[in-house]
Order: sequence, then C-alpha cells, then structure tokens
Amino acid sequence: MLTWFRDGHFSILRNLEVALLPFLFFVALLVWRSIYFGDLLPNPYYAKASGSDFAGILNPFGAGWSYILDGLRASGMVMAIPLVCLAFSDKLARISLTLAAVLTGHVIFVLWADGDWMGQFRFLMPVLPIVAILTAFGLSKIPLHTPRNWAGALFSIVIVIFSVDQIDSFEARPTTPLAVVSEIGSEFARVAELLDIEDPVLAHHDAGGISYDRSIRLVDLGGLVDRKIAKNMANRAFLEEYIFEDRQPHFIFGEINFAAASGFTEAEAFSRDYVPLVFDNRSIMNSALSHVRRQSVVEGDGLIVHRSEDSRIESVTVLNPERGG
Repeated sequence: MLTWFRDGHFSILRNLEVALLPFLFFVALLVWRSIYFGDLLPNPYYAKASGSDFAGILNPFGAGWSYILDGLRASGMVMAIPLVCLAFSDKLARISLTLAAVLTGHVIFVLWADGDWMGQFRFLMPVLPIVAILTAFGLSKIPLHTPRNWAGALFSIVIVIFSVDQIDSFEARPTTPLAVVSEIGSEFARVAELLDIEDPVLAHHDAGGISYDRSIRLVDLGGLVDRKIAKNMANRAFLEEYIFEDRQPHFIFGEINFAAASGFTEAEAFSRDYVPLVFDNRSIMNSALSHVRRQSVVEGDGLIVHRSEDSRIESVTVLNPERGG
C-alpha cells in the first residue's frame, strides 16, 4: 500500500525482495512453535491479548490509543511526530517504506493488545530506533543548515531529559523487582520447611523471580508459564477444577488480578481447603491473597496456628525470624 501511495501502483515483486527473507523466518518460527509448544501463539498472547478485537484498534478512546499517546508524552517522542511527518513529505525511498511498514505493524500490535500495565511503556520501546531514523530523515528535509542543526540539538536534549526522568521514575518505583519476587519465593520455601512440606507448590502471578530461584514449584496465576491458565484466564469453573483439584498448591499468594480476577477464590473449595497466612512484620509479604492449604498446617517453631473453639484451624501467622520470634 505504501508503494502504491508513492508510485501510483502496487510493486509486489519489488517488495518481495525485502519481505521474503523475514517472512521465511516468521514461517520457520511458527513451525517451531507448533512442534515444540503444540501451539502457534505464545502464552503471553493468551494471557494478555486473547480477549482483544478489532474494535480496540478502531476506537480512538480505547486503552491502546491512550497507552500510545501517554507513552509518546512521557518519553518525549511526541516531539518526533512533526519530523517523522516531514520525512514523508515527498516520494519515499524503499528504506523509508520498510521502516514505515514495520512501525505501522507494531502500532497495530500495541492497539490490539490494549497497551500494557507496566510502567515506562515497554511495548513502545522496540520501535524507538525506527522512530529515531525517521526523525533523522525528517531533519534532513529542513533546507537550511543552521535551523536543521538547532532542531536536531533541541530534539536530542528533550529526549535525554525525558529519558533521565523515566529512568529516575523506574528506579524510584520499579515494577516488581526480581529481588522482591525471588524473596517472596524464598520466604514460602522457608515456610514450607517449617511445615515439613517436601515439594512445596506456590500459586502466584509473578513467575520470574520465583522460577529463577527454583526453591519452590509454581502455579503461575499470570499464565506466562502455565498454558492452561493462560488460555482460561477468565474461566472460573476451569480454574477452580485445575487449581483446587489438579494442582492443589500448598500456598496461594498475590493480588486479586490476572487469574484471581475470575473469582475462583470465591469457590467453596477455597474457603474449605485454605486458611489465611499472615507474615509477622514483613511488609513485602503483605497481600490481598495469602493463604495456606489447611491440611498442610502443622504446629512448629516459627509459626502460630490460630484455632477456633472446636480446634478447627482458622489462620496461621509466620513469625519474623529477625525478631527472634
């Protein structure tokens, strides 16, 4: 389509010279996914974008459009829009067409996925080099040398300032640091030792740090490393059976989001089989969803088991070892 805008006719054969090799790699990737994973699409697609539709692409007030506009403002890349438009002010070279096609495809992906919940707009970062190249093309269209230099210098300064601001924001409020998630996994591994659980299983929605630590097995409520959950993120009936009957994790922890947003924690099996797990003076372990499997609870050092008058376990408190409890 872009070559039609430039030349007035489609140039399919000429475009194949550019597109054929990447397309063959893409086909090879799909074949490998199908053989290795048994599916064409990765878990993150099912977990995050399986509910997306074309309405989100066409809706200018949708989450995807808001994500892109907020990202352009926060990164300072909104300054690049006039220069990118200037790059397309006359007939386009093949490299410009290729970059424009890649940029368009990525924007459609972001709109389809409705953006992303993490800070610093990670979905927009892969196309920043393309935007930078198109911005340089736009600068080259400014006819006078001095204005061109001033425009380039101003744009560079703005990008640096906004980039430093984003780095500072991330450093102050990182999105679930690896060390935090790993410590959560290690803490549950410690509790499993207190309860004499030999092969502990934790249901949690932050997989990275826990899987990296490898001290505890994971049921990923975020779906990124669990295809069944990824494909049934909103299917409460399936999640109830899969989690409470098939996997039966010793611990369930996290926020009421991702799979937990389906409402599976409202099931009778959850209140029957799990009791609240409270961590004494551990802010990192404060969570809206922190439970332990009732039949896994035993009396022991480092734990306080709270019981009702009829000796039924109601909750468990984990003492902070640093307090000598």
